[in-house]
Amino acid sequence: MHRRTTLRPIPRPSPRLAALACAATLAAALAQAAPVDVDLPAQPLPDAIKALARATGTSIAADSALLAGKAAPAVRGRLEAGEALARLLAGSGLEAVAQPQGGWMLRPAQAQASRTLKEVRVTAPAPRDGQTEGSPSYRGRYAGAATKIDLSARETPQSVSVLTRAQLDDQNFVELTEAAKVVPGVVVRRQSSLGSRSDILSRGYQASTYQLDGLTVSGNPATQESLDLALFDRVEALRGPAGLFSGAGEPGVMLNLVRKRALPETQLQAALGLGSRGRARAEADVTGPIAADGRLRGRLVALNEEFGAPLKALDGSKQAVYGTLEFDITPQSTLSAGATWQHGRGNYDTGLPAYPDGRLAPIPRDTAIVADWGRAEPESLVAFVESETQLEQGGKFKLAARRVERTQRDKYINGYSAVSEAGTSRFTQAQTVARDYEDTSADVYYSTPWQWAGQTHNLLLGADYRASDMQLRMGRGSMNTIADLFHYDPGAIPEPAYAPYADDTSRTRTHGFYGQVRFKPSQALTLVAGARKSWWKTRSLDHLAGTRSGYAVDGQFTPFGAVLFDLDSAWTLYASQAQIFQPQSGRLAGGGQIMPRRGRQAEIGIKGSLFDNRLNASAAVYRLTDTNRALADPDNAAFVIAAGKVRSEGFEAEIAGALSPRWDVSASYAYMRSVYLRGTATQTGTSFSTITPRHSLNLWARYRVPEEVVPGLEVGAGLRAVSDFYEALGSTRWRAGGYGVWSLFAAYQINPRLKLSVNIDNLFDRVYWERAGTATRSNYYGLPRSAMLMLRASF
Repeated sequence: MHRRTTLRPIPRPSPRLAALACAATLAAALAQAAPVDVDLPAQPLPDAIKALARATGTSIAADSALLAGKAAPAVRGRLEAGEALARLLAGSGLEAVAQPQGGWMLRPAQAQASRTLKEVRVTAPAPRDGQTEGSPSYRGRYAGAATKIDLSARETPQSVSVLTRAQLDDQNFVELTEAAKVVPGVVVRRQSSLGSRSDILSRGYQASTYQLDGLTVSGNPATQESLDLALFDRVEALRGPAGLFSGAGEPGVMLNLVRKRALPETQLQAALGLGSRGRARAEADVTGPIAADGRLRGRLVALNEEFGAPLKALDGSKQAVYGTLEFDITPQSTLSAGATWQHGRGNYDTGLPAYPDGRLAPIPRDTAIVADWGRAEPESLVAFVESETQLEQGGKFKLAARRVERTQRDKYINGYSAVSEAGTSRFTQAQTVARDYEDTSADVYYSTPWQWAGQTHNLLLGADYRASDMQLRMGRGSMNTIADLFHYDPGAIPEPAYAPYADDTSRTRTHGFYGQVRFKPSQALTLVAGARKSWWKTRSLDHLAGTRSGYAVDGQFTPFGAVLFDLDSAWTLYASQAQIFQPQSGRLAGGGQIMPRRGRQAEIGIKGSLFDNRLNASAAVYRLTDTNRALADPDNAAFVIAAGKVRSEGFEAEIAGALSPRWDVSASYAYMRSVYLRGTATQTGTSFSTITPRHSLNLWARYRVPEEVVPGLEVGAGLRAVSDFYEALGSTRWRAGGYGVWSLFAAYQINPRLKLSVNIDNLFDRVYWERAGTATRSNYYGLPRSAMLMLRASF
């Protein structure tokens, strides 16, 4: 049943209301009538009106007394501002009046009026679009990381989390390493004191690839060239093997960064931030139609950040620019292209040493082993082109290509001894690194639904190609400098002369074909079957030694299967089996290449969509086995055999979305244990991923203060807690204790266009170790308390 709501203009409001309307609508002159994606939960009417004004860029003025005590229903869909406003006001006894200068005025509904606006009828369902921008929700409606096509959480038979634009902003996440920490079961293994260069692990395994808009890119997703999150709409995290659509890789996690799109309505956003220790940040984001008919749209995002550091000599800066154009070739076909450039400057360290007996040294927390002559200068350039055609009955044809070029220029202290009882360490080596990556990927797929026996089924077919090239040049210089780590001076470390150490190039080519069928024997039951055939080849050249090497993997088959059963309108049970392979470079004694490692995972879980689809909930248990791991051949140590085996298993639970009209939450718990089932004599039966805490907990909650208490105020708090973990070398363990770190958030909506917020991380300034390494490196403190004040404007 469709609800009709009539919006009636009146000749002239009272002087007081007219003044209020003029002030509120002055900045709305550029607001467009084009539809926008609206996703508003049921909530108090004053909060809903403000959220709608922000989402649509439309001014909505009213006497606060008219709104007090009234509630608004949930409103979702791609709607014009007037349509969405009409739905919010349904049953409230209020009506909206269109103003000559733009925007709306609210007043008590009148039975008769001299003029009547065109009747509004809302019939269109919300589109299958995972875009989260413009929505205040922490709930991701749809995600494509696991399936290529956007599906809801209940339709996805794997563990997938979505970090929405609202959550990224509220928690002030600008680095992927910051955001990844709140994904269930994910561990960020620090490779630098500031955390910008880190490894991301899940279920015991480090990510070896990542995705940009669904296209796989080779390499660590969180090295220093990681793109700033201000450029993206959301982050999707698929845990477990992603072999169906990505081919080769580790079986732990696939992160998909989904870019901001050019929007059909004019929108200008800007942000200014000031933080602790000299940190400053500025962002600008403008989008809208370029052609009068709206067929050509554009978007430009630019940012600059100067980050003062809590550690000596680790300050630096970052600049980024992203631009895109979208052109509607036909009403069903869109061509888009764009590019991103990012450059950073700073310093880099490899962590603190520890005592040789397993104790972590109480070195001052503001110490990093860097020198004033050190540097870290990453730069990246990403270009893409996409063509997408919407077919009849919900089908899709998409062709995409992407080019990623990354450079890394580092100079840093690389070798030092364990900490002596006197608190000193001997620096033995410095290193220079010049690394150049080139990654080209292309993907084409066709998805179509079909009807049979009263149900809708779906077929997806596709193919992809990826070429990755890397050139590495390294120099090393010998040092013999003793430094007092308890009174460390980065300016007192002399720079050595460097000699060539490495000059290597590598080239990897991979391609594959994939397909997936979703079949529904009944309304409640869905069967999913998919498979991929992959080819992989790599070649390497050591220019210093003059040697060549390489290996290939032909026709690897990675199947996928799942079953989903809807218990009712809110809950779905599922079970899935997924695989992935990872090539290995070792050679067999009898000749030939060692077979690839094989990651196989079985997962069983339940997913729910609660509170009128405002909250996603999930829980899953999994078992992942990693077979064919290379072990030294017991008969000939110069060769290997494919005999190692690791098992990882655990439990993950997550909720994300709105508990009530005033409370939004993102919370998760994860338990994981891993063991060598077969390994070396010292490995078998021991833990595999010792740096992964057995237990981890994430909690973030936001509360909208009632309008009658403090209008426009939001407050929030978060907790990240883990159990203890360790790193081992032989029989010696360097163990870090479990910890819990609190954060705080507050935001005030100054007016419909301006919002002021403050984030405080490590609220109680807890001193803790975020990573434990070994005696000579890789021990990192967690960052001390910091604050960031942000002013955001939207027009």
